Amino acid sequence: MDTEIKDYRLESYLLIEDERDRQVELYGTESILIRASDPVTAYLEKKLVILMEEVGELAHEVLERRNDLALDEAVQVAAVAMAIVEGLLEINEK
Repeated sequence: MDTEIKDYRLESYLLIEDERDRQVELYGTESILIRASDPVTAYLEKKLVILMEEVGELAHEVLERRNDLALDEAVQVAAVAMAIVEGLLEINEK
């Protein structure tokens, strides 16, 4: 019997990183988005709306028991949250 437990952390990070790369390609870096926002709180508010939309889509897929689609949505939630962290790091550095 195989007692080894697979650690999915690295695979998760890679999925999230791929999604962040896709987001940057579509929308630009957080630096660009922050500079385009006036005031900076508009950037954070927009990111929060995007995050909540993604959380809602994740909830829908979970409740519909569509685990394959839930995984896609969970990756998008994590990637948007990572983008917010990136943005806040930049904002707080100023």
